[in-house]
Amino acid sequence: MSYRNERILFLFALVISLIALILIYIVGLDIFAQPEQAEYVIRTLLYLFGLVSIRGVWKLTLDKKIKSKEERENEH
Repeated sequence: MSYRNERILFLFALVISLIALILIYIVGLDIFAQPEQAEYVIRTLLYLFGLVSIRGVWKLTLDKKIKSKEERENEH
């Protein structure tokens, strides 16, 4: 995946995760008709997009710092 697509995916996942956190901890789940079901759905989205956000941090920062095996062999 290209750097631009990785960045867009990371930002999208980060926004969804922040919205889920705000709904759970700041707004509260009492505004929904079925708070238990809403909490289940929102937490599921939070876990999924949280993992995508962690992957995005890894891909956008660590992949640039860690050299691949081919790059290390080409240096010698």
